[in-house]
Amino acid sequence: MAESQPVKSFVAGALARGMSRGELRALLLKGGWPKQLVDGYLDKAVRQEPTVRSVILQCKGVRKKEGGRTVIENVELEIGKGEIFGIVGAGGSGKTTLMHMMAGLIVPDAGDVVINTGGAPRSIARDPDVRKLTGFSPQTPSLYDDMTAMENLVQFGTLYGLAPKSCTSVARSLLERVGLADLGAQRSQDLSIGQRKRLDIACALIHRPAILLLDDPAAELDVKQQHGLWNLLRGIAGEGTTVVIASNFLADLESLCDRIAILRNKRVTEVGKPEELRVIYSHNFEIRLRLESEQYAALINALSADTVAAAKRIVKEGRYLIVQTPNPIATLRATLSIIDKQNDTIASVEVMRPTIQEVFESISSP
Repeated sequence: MAESQPVKSFVAGALARGMSRGELRALLLKGGWPKQLVDGYLDKAVRQEPTVRSVILQCKGVRKKEGGRTVIENVELEIGKGEIFGIVGAGGSGKTTLMHMMAGLIVPDAGDVVINTGGAPRSIARDPDVRKLTGFSPQTPSLYDDMTAMENLVQFGTLYGLAPKSCTSVARSLLERVGLADLGAQRSQDLSIGQRKRLDIACALIHRPAILLLDDPAAELDVKQQHGLWNLLRGIAGEGTTVVIASNFLADLESLCDRIAILRNKRVTEVGKPEELRVIYSHNFEIRLRLESEQYAALINALSADTVAAAKRIVKEGRYLIVQTPNPIATLRATLSIIDKQNDTIASVEVMRPTIQEVFESISSP
């Protein structure tokens, strides 16, 4: 595997977060690095200084138990000012617990979560005033059902100490910002799922926080609603707000987030740009093709039996066939030969790196 800038950046960041040389070595080997190259590369990498970031939110050795069970253990994490930052993990990995600590809703058993907006870093758990720098939208919207959209916004604004007159003005602006300008007089319980989610995000923004925290914001949304939400979040981040998202929609986070952290084994083990994670941990490429006939049974059988093709995974996805392979050239040649023998025609074909979903599944497997 070539020594690239994404790899250098990722390795430096992992070492800076306290990952041991042995842990990093094991992860690189699992990602397909030749064993004879790993030790030499790490010898160079440990001498590199990590990239300096303007950090606004930091988890410092955070640990938390729930019901006598350790959920989060020694989490180290730095989030840069103005980032859209994703946190992904399997169900029960502790994402919601970590988000609650970032929002100051629960106190860590050990370590601390601090915010740095200038001057000395301030603890979210120990400084109630600093919690006003964050806005939190949980997975299930925390709205007052009998109140209108406008009344919800004003209510949340007053809870943050905003004057009613100022709150009303900000609320009108936010309703327009989230696409609910015509629904301000409608009760929240009568809004659609997508509209309630946007209203909940508006409520989290009413006090103009520096950091917006979102726990699984796309849950229960259809594809169109998800895309609308991601566009909204891009706009919010573009205005200078740091956005942190915990979600299972990994393919969407890949295109949305500047960086992604993977939470597993009770702690954050990987942090990097999507392309950095793919370069390090993905040794398969993905061939995505569509036949004119859209009949794939014979092709799947032939590819599965072809040792030259070396396909690792073959799956039909809608109108397309997805083939994952470590050797895309040999696999594509074999595929074209099979299709020619079957007298079929390719309507489209594309070779790409796998998505962050495959990366996540690869490094999360035993």
